[in-house]
Amino acid sequence: METWARSEATPSEEEIKRIRTMIRRVEPDLAGLTDDEREQIKDATRSVSLGMPGIRPPEQDLRLERDA
Repeated sequence: METWARSEATPSEEEIKRIRTMIRRVEPDLAGLTDDEREQIKDATRSVSLGMPGIRPPEQDLRLERDA
C-alpha cells in the first residue's frame, strides 16, 4: 500500500479519541437494555449502510469494430 493511501485511510488520534469517548458515554445505557431492546438494535445495525462505494467491473465496449 502506498504511504499516502495508508495515511489517508488511518484515523487521526483525534478521531480515535472521539470514538472512544462516545463508546464510554453509551456503555452504561447499553448495559441497562432489555434482551428485546438489544435484539432491536442488532436488527437495525444489520441494515445500516455506511455509504461505501461499491466496485463495479469496467463496462464493456459493446461497439462493433468496423473497417473504414
